[in-house]
Amino acid sequence: MSEYTLTVSTIIPAVRASIAKELTNKHGMKEERIADALGVAQAAVSKYLSNKYSKRIADIEAKLDRNMIETLSVKIADGKREYVNACICTACMALNSFGCKFAYKPQ
Repeated sequence: MSEYTLTVSTIIPAVRASIAKELTNKHGMKEERIADALGVAQAAVSKYLSNKYSKRIADIEAKLDRNMIETLSVKIADGKREYVNACICTACMALNSFGCKFAYKPQ
């Protein structure tokens, strides 16, 4: 599996799952609003919140920097959607070694 494939199939869903849980548990956001913020279907958020995803995604989620997820979730809860991509990009760079040249920096 290429590192880009790993990113799309595990890292991005793991970050989204972690953010979804944080937005629900700490910010009281509803699934529909989380789905809109993350740019996914409400069904995906439901899946994230009920832990109905692969062990590989769960393993990646456990490795994420909790402080980063908490900090960026506050920004997302405040309506700053651009931080979703920043969070995914930061997590990906921390977990991969392929030297991504497309680092996302929110404005």
